[in-house]
Amino acid sequence: MTGKTLIKGNYELQCRFEMQERALEVIARELNENISQSLCLAKMQLGTLEKSLSTRNQKKINDAGKILYDVIQHLKMVIRQAAPDEIIKAGFIPGISKELEIKERLHGNNVLFKVVGKCPDIPAATELLIFCMVQEIINDNFSSTEQLDGITISCTKRKISIKLSKTVNGGHSILLADRVIAKLKQLGGDFQMKTGRQKNSLQINIGL
Repeated sequence: MTGKTLIKGNYELQCRFEMQERALEVIARELNENISQSLCLAKMQLGTLEKSLSTRNQKKINDAGKILYDVIQHLKMVIRQAAPDEIIKAGFIPGISKELEIKERLHGNNVLFKVVGKCPDIPAATELLIFCMVQEIINDNFSSTEQLDGITISCTKRKISIKLSKTVNGGHSILLADRVIAKLKQLGGDFQMKTGRQKNSLQINIGL
């Protein structure tokens, strides 16, 4: 095993540990904020059956069953999203798309997600590292008051560029933690921050 292969293996292992840790956080948050509320609603509907003997009971049972089904499917999606093997299998772009779906469901805003070009074949460790990096940026910039509003991924044979934008709110720029910068250095990439009157943006470039 060469030194380069060992380093890539260490990066992948590091990402796996970090994703498993975040998986517990994501599942706990989903259970508290989304799934628990849906289960409570289903429980309330089923509870009313004890006091009602009308013909609407069957409809209430069906409605409760649909709610429970949606909850189960949502939980499965969260668990799959947290699995590193799923990211490696599907690729970092579908992984980012699913991550945004979860954030949009929790916070209610829409993020414009655009992909330009076709992602070239890259090592699994690189796919996982890119996903972990972008996932951390998304998590760090989503709150009840501020969220990203656009992500564009541009792919060529020699470079992957990721542009993230956020509407200016109180002068806050896009947060970029040291741990994210460390991952970008591992990928041999660079970044540029731009500020404007209406939008702030972060441009990430990764050479292949």
